[in-house]
Amino acid sequence: LMLCRNGKGELMGCAGVEVDSVPTMSLTDGSKSIAPLMSNVAVGKKFRRRGVAEELVREVEAMVQKDWGFDECYLYVEK
Repeated sequence: LMLCRNGKGELMGCAGVEVDSVPTMSLTDGSKSIAPLMSNVAVGKKFRRRGVAEELVREVEAMVQKDWGFDECYLYVEK
């Protein structure tokens, strides 16, 4: 879980990230690979429209590359 706080310590937003199996680019054969999966990106109402979500996504991507050694990160979204 990645948390974003301002200088006053207020929680502005968060994003979940875990390593999970995800479908490969070839969806026809049903194969999967192991990769970071980001989900539940959320920003508090009073902090919206300030780039907080964009920064959270950037920080998660940097963490999975630098600390976890992955080249890419997937974003899980629901319909």
